[in-house]
Amino acid sequence: MSGSQKALKVVSIIVIIYAILMILLGAFLCFGASLPGIAGQAIDVDGSALDAAAVSVILGVGSLVSGVVYLILGLLGKRGAKNPQKIGPFFVLSIIGVILSIASAVLGIMQGSFPLSQFVGLLIVILCAVLAFNIKKQQA
Repeated sequence: MSGSQKALKVVSIIVIIYAILMILLGAFLCFGASLPGIAGQAIDVDGSALDAAAVSVILGVGSLVSGVVYLILGLLGKRGAKNPQKIGPFFVLSIIGVILSIASAVLGIMQGSFPLSQFVGLLIVILCAVLAFNIKKQQA
């Protein structure tokens, strides 16, 4: 197992753990919206009153979707690290992730914000793409 494969395996395990946490957070937000006292509460967002339960469900679904995407990415990365012949799908998803993360970063900067979490996410997908490229290059 090469250094890139070992590094990808470690990064994939970290991504899988992060994905599980995101899925749990999403489930908590979705189910928490139905707790007594949440329904009917209003949250002021930029001068607009929003229902707390609706905001919780929206954030929960977003977290669930992100968690599932990260879980798929982590599992494909672990599979590609174990068997370099199967790195192709992970490499393609990593490239797509880099493109989407860069687009998201540009939009965030244009709106005047670039949170640390977005920067860390960008670094992780770039690292995944570089490691996948190195493993793919070793095959050839």
